[in-house]
Amino acid sequence: MIEVELIGRPSWPKRARQFLRELFGSHLVAHLERELMQAKLERDKTIAELRAENRELLNRLLSVKAIVPIAGMPAGSALPHKTALGPTRWEQLQAKAIEDNARAEAEDAAKQTAAQEN
Repeated sequence: MIEVELIGRPSWPKRARQFLRELFGSHLVAHLERELMQAKLERDKTIAELRAENRELLNRLLSVKAIVPIAGMPAGSALPHKTALGPTRWEQLQAKAIEDNARAEAEDAAKQTAAQEN
């Protein structure tokens, strides 16, 4: 906000705003600080509840013997490799496309060498 300095006394609206700011300003700041503190306390409480729930769910997960959580696996253990299951449909399509491209490039190269010989 740009304030213009006037020579002499400030205008009555400016004096009224200043009076209201002095009268209610400290109360407003205190009220906003209380609201902010309450919001921080609620946030901290929610975080603590979520962390407790997370620990409880992890404990339930660990209590089931058949499920091994990925994050809790030892560093030396490895997951079964995907290729042991065989190629997926996408991998088959990729291999076919690579073969088709290689065949087309070979045909183009043969055509170019034949054209250069003639």
